[in-house]
Amino acid sequence: MNETQHTPESNRGDEHNEASVERFKTVFRRHPARVALVIHPDADAPVGLTVSSLASVSARPPLVSFSISQNASAAMQLLSAPSLHVVLLGEHQSELAAAFATSGAARFTESQGWRRRAGRNDHSCELFLASAPATLHVHATDWIPAGDSWLVLSAVANVEIGPVRAPLIYYNQTYWPEGELPVSGVTANHYAPSTSG
Repeated sequence: MNETQHTPESNRGDEHNEASVERFKTVFRRHPARVALVIHPDADAPVGLTVSSLASVSARPPLVSFSISQNASAAMQLLSAPSLHVVLLGEHQSELAAAFATSGAARFTESQGWRRRAGRNDHSCELFLASAPATLHVHATDWIPAGDSWLVLSAVANVEIGPVRAPLIYYNQTYWPEGELPVSGVTANHYAPSTSG
């Protein structure tokens, strides 16, 4: 994996006051985004977190990107892993998304739907989520420092298509089924993360 060093002019110095930062955050609270998990599926030492930044970059060759907070406890473990799975979540999996976005929460449990299967070599075992609408098998090719995050570019090696489900959406700091997005506000019936990693 290559680490690309780049320092844009806008990242030099403390040029943004707190008010402008809050306005920027407000914009993206109003921007609905699909939710996914990024995991290293090794059954002996799995690690993962929730992302809402997954994007398709190229179809030929297939490439995706996502961002990971540099403060996330799983960040360096994921970036140093030989391969990753990007697990798209369906509308029924808000509790799972919240668990992978909350420090100390239980992850990779049977009750969440995780199962074991043979890995890529004869002696490995990996975890998978059969109920996920889709899973991308990827390896990170570049990771770029970007503010307080890493922007990760990944090549797609394989795609698993799961059951057809409406997507889970992250909107206004809360997880929502696609058909229930509000114009404003959140309700106690949905799950919001506290901290990532």
